[in-house]
Amino acid sequence: MKLQPESKKELLRIAGGTAFCTAIMWVLFAALHLVGWVVFDYRVLLGGIIGALVAIGNFAGICFVVQKVIDEPDEKKRKAQLQISYNTRMLLQALWIIIAIAALELMKSEMRRQLNVACAHKIPLNHRYCLPLSVCQPYPPPVT
Repeated sequence: MKLQPESKKELLRIAGGTAFCTAIMWVLFAALHLVGWVVFDYRVLLGGIIGALVAIGNFAGICFVVQKVIDEPDEKKRKAQLQISYNTRMLLQALWIIIAIAALELMKSEMRRQLNVACAHKIPLNHRYCLPLSVCQPYPPPVT
């Protein structure tokens, strides 16, 4: 099914606005990173890209379904199709949130694993930052 010209125009407008707002978010994160308030790394970029794609995909789904439903003569079927579309999009949004949280937890567990390896071998975590020794020692320090 092809999108009608008006729907395509609106979809492009939504995509442009989403891309613009995503770029503004990245600029704000970069500025706040310079003063040390937030971390600006690949996670911010990846989250912005995936979030924008999800938002644009959601709107595209609405366009396709509404365009398809308009041709349906039976009002009950139209309402049912719109409700199914709405429920499907909400389930996909919930799935996206679950995947994002799971990915964050996986990254945290990988960071914990790297920290444990670094503590066990007393090595720096990367080339720029050395692991403070206090991190590798039990807290509170043993009383002697």
